[in-house]
Amino acid sequence: MPLPPPGTPLKDIRAELEARAQAGDTEAASRLFRDTQRCADVRRINTTVSRMAQRMLDQKTDGISPEAARGREKMFAEYDKQLNFARDNAAVCEGLSNDDVNQVVPAAMQAALLGDTMAADCYVGSGMYGTPQGLLDHPEWLSNYKQNAVTIANAAIDRGDWSMVSMLANAYGANFFASLLGQVTGHDPVQAYRLLKLRGLGAANGPAADFMNRELTMLGNEIPADAKAAGDAWAQRTFQTAFGSTPPTPPSGSGFNFTNACHSEGL
Repeated sequence: MPLPPPGTPLKDIRAELEARAQAGDTEAASRLFRDTQRCADVRRINTTVSRMAQRMLDQKTDGISPEAARGREKMFAEYDKQLNFARDNAAVCEGLSNDDVNQVVPAAMQAALLGDTMAADCYVGSGMYGTPQGLLDHPEWLSNYKQNAVTIANAAIDRGDWSMVSMLANAYGANFFASLLGQVTGHDPVQAYRLLKLRGLGAANGPAADFMNRELTMLGNEIPADAKAAGDAWAQRTFQTAFGSTPPTPPSGSGFNFTNACHSEGL
């Protein structure tokens, strides 16, 4: 059964997409996630970006340096891009309640369980960088996250997702100890080592290589020799099978500075 035409207001098709997603329709699940995320971004932009742009317009620019002027132009261009995005998607998001828009987390979970890598990054990352909108009204999302986050993360890595390698390595390495993901994984130097080894293979001879090598040396000294050897073998095998022995490519760069897990395509 074909999906509703692009641009159809989400309020008119949300129930249909939810039912199809729960029944295992991968395309419907991905569409529901993407449209809901789009509306979450529209709400954020309308709430914050126009106000930030106005504040910058009100700032005096007399005597600012050429570098500062270029930075100001770049920021205005970004604000303009986001405001255009909100205007272009206003019709899709019209009539939705705040709770409707807050359904990014369950929509991402279902799409991720059905194999959507972008949804997987959003779902796992929602417990890595801040508190998801709507969580206080839906405490059941916490138990769902505890049950599913690591499974979704591992499946995404098997599909060749460098961003997930970074998030899971940081979680096992206790780099974000208070995050939801870090609390789910706990501190596990063995898991952190093998994921960091994989990250190192992806970094190759890039600017992050020296950092990876130092971190690997420290972690390698914390774990038994057989665990280190097993981690090396797993990383090499995964690099070949899941990633095709190919490092991350632009625009993702190293793939390791992943701070905004939930965002719409085009932002």
